[in-house]
Amino acid sequence: MNNTINPLLSIGLTEKQAKIYLACLEYGPLSISEVAKYSGLKRAHLYNLIEELLTAQYMCRFQRGKRPLYKAESPQKILELQEQKVKALAAALPTLQAISSATNNVPQTTLHDSPAGLKDVYENIYQHVTQGKEVWFLSHIDDLISYDTWILRDFKAAVLSAKKSNVRELLADSKTARTYVESLRDMKLRHPIRFMDTSFQIYNDLIILKDIVVIVSLGKYPSALVIHDAKTQQTFRTLFEMAWMSADEKE
Repeated sequence: MNNTINPLLSIGLTEKQAKIYLACLEYGPLSISEVAKYSGLKRAHLYNLIEELLTAQYMCRFQRGKRPLYKAESPQKILELQEQKVKALAAALPTLQAISSATNNVPQTTLHDSPAGLKDVYENIYQHVTQGKEVWFLSHIDDLISYDTWILRDFKAAVLSAKKSNVRELLADSKTARTYVESLRDMKLRHPIRFMDTSFQIYNDLIILKDIVVIVSLGKYPSALVIHDAKTQQTFRTLFEMAWMSADEKE
């Protein structure tokens, strides 16, 4: 039975529709009661299913006396119907691809607003760090420490395990930030770090990866907004570079 039902399932029929079609193909034309008998389905379930098969042109209906009878279309006709659908799809393909391309040009954004979601975001970022990929951080160390110590602990572990560090940190200047940098240097971590002038206020952490920007808020409702878009990344990259050039190089 599977050898006959599976091909019908593959073209979109349900199992019940396939049983009706096969019953009518083998024994048809059939009355509604005979369809129920040979398909093994309850008569009450048949009406809508048969109408769907008629609409799809997999079956036809005709009158014999006062009784409607149902007959399955030939397998050859079913094949021709599928070929027509493939041709119609092929004709529409350029338009569909144009729609897809337009959609792909829209930046893809994802908001992670749970502690588990935030941790997943940072774990993904730290994987990039471990793999030696370019990752830039604009951070407020006091906020990171106030939220949870695992963020900086896991960052240090990622940089240590990287064969080649490709990280830059641009930090809001504070006594806590200076102490943090001293701890990095004590661990022999020498990636570039600069401090922003205290006149510049930042309230979010910003992480820039390849074609990705992550904006983290660690306030009352911690969250991370992940933006997948090359142009957005380039914009933030340019702003980071401008801030980097004006930052204090002394540690």
